[in-house]
Order: sequence, then C-alpha cells, then structure tokens
Amino acid sequence: MVTLRALNTLRSYYRYFQVNMRGAREFALVLLFAFVFSEPDSFEGHKLYRTFPKNKDDVKFLDNLLKSGEDGIDFWTYPTDSLDPVEIHVEPIAIQKLEGLLNGAGISFQVSQEDVQHAIKKEQATSRASGFDSKYHKLREIHSEIRALASRHSDVAGTFSLGNSYEGREQLAIKILKGSAASKKGLFFFNCGIHAREWISPATCMYMIRQMLETRNSNADVRFMLDNYEWVILPVLNVDGYEYTHTGNRMWRKTRRPNKDGSYGADPNRNFNYHFAGVGTSQRPNSDIYTGERPFSETVTYNVGKYLYERRYELKGYIDFHAYSQLWMSPWGYTKAYPPEYARMKKAMQAAVKALTNVHGTSYKYGPAAITIYPTTGDTTDWTFGVLGVVHSYCVELRPKTYGQGGFILPPDKIIPVGQETFAGLKALTRNM
Repeated sequence: MVTLRALNTLRSYYRYFQVNMRGAREFALVLLFAFVFSEPDSFEGHKLYRTFPKNKDDVKFLDNLLKSGEDGIDFWTYPTDSLDPVEIHVEPIAIQKLEGLLNGAGISFQVSQEDVQHAIKKEQATSRASGFDSKYHKLREIHSEIRALASRHSDVAGTFSLGNSYEGREQLAIKILKGSAASKKGLFFFNCGIHAREWISPATCMYMIRQMLETRNSNADVRFMLDNYEWVILPVLNVDGYEYTHTGNRMWRKTRRPNKDGSYGADPNRNFNYHFAGVGTSQRPNSDIYTGERPFSETVTYNVGKYLYERRYELKGYIDFHAYSQLWMSPWGYTKAYPPEYARMKKAMQAAVKALTNVHGTSYKYGPAAITIYPTTGDTTDWTFGVLGVVHSYCVELRPKTYGQGGFILPPDKIIPVGQETFAGLKALTRNM
C-alpha cells in the first residue's frame, strides 16, 4: 500500500529533479518512481465487519467511534436509532483494535468479507454487456462521453463547467433543454458522485443522461420531462475524490483538500450551509464525516452552491444520488420533525418508489432522511429545501441494500439494472411533482 509519507517523498523528488535534473538517468528515475507509486492501493487482508447494536448505548458507542476518525477503521454504514446492523471496513493494522473495542462494549459482530480486495477484483471486470454502461469509468472518460452525447444531440444538449476543483479538475455538467425558452421552464438539477467511493452513482447518472437524450422522441414520460423542465446534470460532483478512488484509495469518501493536521478532505455532504456542524457530523479532520473548516470550504461544494443559488428562482427539483441502502429520502435531515410540505414530498416519493420497484422488484424505503436513515446536518437537500425553498429536494441511496449484495463494490453487471429502475423512478417523480 502506498503511504502518505511515500507520496510526499515522491513529490519532493519530483520538485528536486524539476530544478536540478541534468540528464536522462535522473529523468528515468523520476519515471520509475511515478510508475511504482501510481498503482492503486491494495486491499488485501482488509476485512468487512457487520456489527449488531442492540440498544441506544451501542448506537452511541459506534457513533463516537465514527466521529473519532480512528486510523484504519472505515464505516460503510452508520449507526441508527432503528438498530440496523453497521458495516465497518477495517485495515489489517486495526483489526485487533476494533475487535477489542467491540468486545469491550459488548457489541456482537461477524466478519462478512475476509478480503475486500477479492471483491474489488470482481468490480474491475467488465460485464457481458457491451458499450459505455458495461464498466465503471475514470473521470476523463465520463467527461469525454458527456461531450460526445451533447455533440450528437446538440439540438437539445450542451456541456458547461460549474468551475474547477481544488486540484484543478473541471466540474463538467450537461444541460438538456428542449426549445429555447428556458425562463418559462423550471430547472431540475441532479448530481451524482458527491461521495467518491460510490461508483454506481456516476454510472447511474450517465445511464439516465443517455436515456433522456436517446428516447426523448419515443417515450412519453421523457417528452413530459423535457417539455416541462430544463435539466442540468452533474455526473461527478466530487471530482478530485472520485479520481483518487481510481488512482489511489478505492474506498476514499471525502474531498482532497489538505487539512491542517496533515489529513485530507472534508465530507462534501456535511459542508453545505444549513445547520452546519450539528448532529451527524465531526470536527475531527481525519473523520469521514468531517464538516470542513466552514460552510462551503470545499471548492466543489462552493461551485455547486453558487450555481444553484444564482438559479434559485427557477430551481424546482433537486436530487443528490448516493449509494448504498435503497432509500428515497426528503428533508429534513437535521430534525425528525416533518416539514409542512411533507404531503407533497410523500406523494412524489411514493410514485417514484412504486415505479422503481416495478422494473426489477427492488425494494426501497422512503421518508424524511432523519427518520429513514439517521439525522445529519450540512447536507445538500436540507440546504436546497431550507435555504432555496425547493420542496422537491431528495437524497437517493441506490443499490445495494447491504454489503452482502455488493456494498460500495457493486459488480458492473448491475449498472444497467440500477440505471433502468432509477430512471423509471425519476420519470414517475417528475409526473407527480
């Protein structure tokens, strides 16, 4: 596994040779270092634990462990008041520590995956299907594909940038607009890939973009979508983090902005300016639910927030696609109180989940986020609803339901089925807004 120290050493060598390089030998040495250190991290010997909290004390213990950001302990699902099992990915150096902590707290557990690398190898395979949706793609391939789609359907589509990330990558979006009267239509914006390791999210976005463009003349529901809304889709919000999951740590969740303590990144879905740094967050930079130093401290969230705020009077719909758990959720996240508009939200969610289930039989739960999954603050949908007033603001957790069905490492042959059912849900939602 490549350590942070090794990467920093490589950067130092590279800067030195840029200034002092005098011959081919030194240049070859730089290339050798770059080749060695460019390989993604291996997860051989990493285990996945499934823990079983039995009461509120167990939930509190696991929640505190999550917030602490302990090295080598990576929560894949989070503690909930409903006492759902919690899935924790553990590096070899932390296995003994985690088992000791769980045994000390009296929390039962089982090992659900003896070697995470084995599952990653399956994920890297290409499904029997052909075409773009047969595998997961790097950022440059996604951007190339949406440019190609926009070019082929230039009468209704075009690409534009919301801005560049901390590391200089473009946040490339596609706009789909039938006709030229954008001001007379509401705006529907959805993004995928806010959490870097959730690869099925950008893949689903790409599937739905293609379906919107290629079936706009043949499918009545898609015609309705384009007749009534301008669509802006951001396939990968957290571009730096997503790229890092392909070149470094496959299980990376956060952004890649350096923190003062030497760690990297904040949770972009805790970085929006609504009840910032409240419940469901951490102030420890090493934690996967670290808020960041301040609201919109992360360049990628600032760019999205700025765009949506500038178009707040047109914005009628917003969805943030995640994985995993099979949930369709509305505000609020910060409180279990129901908003006055919940009846409208419920009607739309019911229709979406019913249509989704009808495709492949996939079962989804729906409801307010704080009740359906767990309370959290500083998230996208509380901000779009609470600040921008967008009633139809939703967070969707895609397949699978548990790690036993793939977790974050969903095989590529599931891309098309997930895309099919999710697009059916989106079409039904649009009809019922």
